[in-house]
Amino acid sequence: MDVDLLSSLGCPDCNSALKVQNIFLKRGKRLVNAIVSCACSDYPILDGILYLSHGKTKSLAYAYLKEAKPEKEWIPFFFLRFPSRFSLLLLRIFSKVNFFSSFSFPFFIRLFIFLGVYEKGWGFYQLGREKDRSFLPAKHFSRLVKKNSKILDAGCASGAFLSTVGKRANARNIAAIDTSLPGLYLAKKYFSPRANFIYLDLNDKLPFKDSHFDYVFSNDAFHYVKQQKRLAGELRRIISNQGTLVLTNLHNKYYSKEFKGQSDYPQTPEAYISLFGQKGTILFSEYPLMKISTNQAKKLKKFTLLYSLSNHFQRLYSSTSHEW
Repeated sequence: MDVDLLSSLGCPDCNSALKVQNIFLKRGKRLVNAIVSCACSDYPILDGILYLSHGKTKSLAYAYLKEAKPEKEWIPFFFLRFPSRFSLLLLRIFSKVNFFSSFSFPFFIRLFIFLGVYEKGWGFYQLGREKDRSFLPAKHFSRLVKKNSKILDAGCASGAFLSTVGKRANARNIAAIDTSLPGLYLAKKYFSPRANFIYLDLNDKLPFKDSHFDYVFSNDAFHYVKQQKRLAGELRRIISNQGTLVLTNLHNKYYSKEFKGQSDYPQTPEAYISLFGQKGTILFSEYPLMKISTNQAKKLKKFTLLYSLSNHFQRLYSSTSHEW
């Protein structure tokens, strides 16, 4: 967690600033293991991950930091996902050795499937994410990013998009949010070790200042959030006046029978647009990548939504027939 970004964050509950209380490991401007606090609570930073969601996971990370005071990086914090009586024990054992250091990304995916951490279909989807044609919109719109752009990946999963956007932007300027500990571990280990990761539920208030980001991406994630109206307001709040919001792989409610997940909350194209407003909102098909109308989007199971009030952006995607 970069100290400059940390200084701009506020507690999601009380909005007060986060202040560093204890530092166990710091590398340059990166806090690796530390405890920060606000007016209402203490928050752990374990292996560079800032835990802002309340609950068992945050409490376990805090307890481990207070007990172990770790002065090393690459702690296998994904063990915190397991039942409490096992998680701290496993963390104590495996943090003392570099047992996982030589394992590959595919190995971890298969391990998480075997352990029941990942459902099989989801695991292999993560494994082939960058090569899947549904990833085309995210890959294309990442080209808009500049070296010094401030970027948020809202729902980063195991980090496929971080790998793509990290080739264009400074990792210090990238923030990534998710509530999957295995996903955050993989994203940090294999795709963007210097990005700023936050363990936080997207249904909650976001900790960033108004107009902080130039680009916000949420790839195959927004429809899994129950409080979509609240999240849409938060995303609009944290992008700059000339910023751009990209939501890819949005599930269409007209095909809701094909999305059987209990945590899936698909909307109609009209409903998604209403969350952000007609002005500045453009819809795209995913393959081929083309600007489409609302009526055209109704016929697609998935589509991409972009929101931006930037004149440059509107001119760039003014064509109704161009294929990218």
